[in-house]
Amino acid sequence: MPNVLALDFDGVICDSAGECLYSAYNTYAAARGLPGAASVSEIRRDWYDTFYQMRPYIRDGKDYFVILYFLEHEILVESQTQFDRQSETVMAKVCSLAQVENVGDLEKHFQDSRRAIRARDEEAWFDMNPLYDPMREALESLGPEFEGVYITTSKPTDAATKILYHNGIKIPDPQILGKDKVKKAIAKNSQMEAVASAAGIELPQILFLDDQVSHLTAAKKIGVQCFVATWGYNTEEQLEEAVQSGIALLEEKGILEWTAGRA
Repeated sequence: MPNVLALDFDGVICDSAGECLYSAYNTYAAARGLPGAASVSEIRRDWYDTFYQMRPYIRDGKDYFVILYFLEHEILVESQTQFDRQSETVMAKVCSLAQVENVGDLEKHFQDSRRAIRARDEEAWFDMNPLYDPMREALESLGPEFEGVYITTSKPTDAATKILYHNGIKIPDPQILGKDKVKKAIAKNSQMEAVASAAGIELPQILFLDDQVSHLTAAKKIGVQCFVATWGYNTEEQLEEAVQSGIALLEEKGILEWTAGRA
């Protein structure tokens, strides 16, 4: 039986960082009594650039607010260790600023704000979630039949599905495994198990492509074949960690060859 592809979404197929910045910025600005931005282009360019530099360090949605707090207070972060340590230091202040009681509420606050922004203008929201060009071409080259291709994402399934449909890519809904379908456990190992079950294969037959190295190192331990998307949200330090862990690096120019050889 052939291998199947398990593809992460944000940072592999879709560059969602601009949308996350826009959603977090407008929510953060409202909490500070400041004017929001009508588009991503209205956000300070230095904040935009530094936000992208810090994007590889986030754990979940609440961390987008933390990044904005760092930007406003000129807190320099240059590694995952620094990000985690500084986040612990400022988290209570960020929660107070957002007028929520705890970290769990902060995550919910971000996701609620994000959904509200999407609901106001879904077409504009789609435009803030562009596909990476090589990944678009790779998915298009697979043709109309996407058997053996699964999307494993922390996004809601409908969000990933609609972004793909908006770009003319129609992967069947059962093969898009969002956070509403599979509960996250040990990085994305629960999603790897869901893929194996749905495809009727063993875990070593999965080719898993993600940009977050921690997801890949966990999946490698259960026998999944792992590859890191170097065009995604990662740093040189994280890529070096991947190499040391025996995880192959995949460049943008290699994605077409990689998907063509999936069988």
